[in-house]
Amino acid sequence: LGEEAEEAGQLTAGKTWIGIMMNLMLLGALFFFVGYMGRRSISEVFGLARYPWWRVLVVSTGLMFVVVPLVFVASFVFRRTVLNDVGDGLEMQEAVKLLAEQSDFALRFSLILAACVVAPVVEEFIFRGYFYPVVKRYSDRFFSAVVTSLAFAVVHMNLLSMAPLFVLAMAFTIAYELTGCLWVPIVMHALFNAAQVAMILFFMAGA
Repeated sequence: LGEEAEEAGQLTAGKTWIGIMMNLMLLGALFFFVGYMGRRSISEVFGLARYPWWRVLVVSTGLMFVVVPLVFVASFVFRRTVLNDVGDGLEMQEAVKLLAEQSDFALRFSLILAACVVAPVVEEFIFRGYFYPVVKRYSDRFFSAVVTSLAFAVVHMNLLSMAPLFVLAMAFTIAYELTGCLWVPIVMHALFNAAQVAMILFFMAGA
């Protein structure tokens, strides 16, 4: 019974595609609410046309050279202080474990698509594009950045990655605040996830 329950709860390519579709539906609902119900231009609301694509890429890549070391420092300090010895018994996210351990092409492809394309787009529109300005409207920039970044870290439901995700989310929020273009944190998010996926595939797979 224990093994059957574990297999039933295990992530599969089919479940991943369902998750992708649900995320896209959520994004569509946000666009409908902002664009149709709010009668506002999606491009103008999120600053999508503010920068040309090459500038978005240059700015995003440049910022990640600063952000990545901060994320790794946050992860190291969090594990050595807050988690201490408890961190040794904690598990990484299921998707990360499967990406490293499974050789099924369909599952790996769906996980990579979800991590490098779908998650950066959907999560940035929701957290930075929508929740951040809404909370900021009733408070201030700092409070909104902290609250939405904390929410971003919590929804990933993994204690090991809590601190680095919070720092990463704060960096995405600052980038959006400074540039006014949501493509910047989206590309930063995609670059970070792609780098993580590459590390998992080349250094953890089959280990």
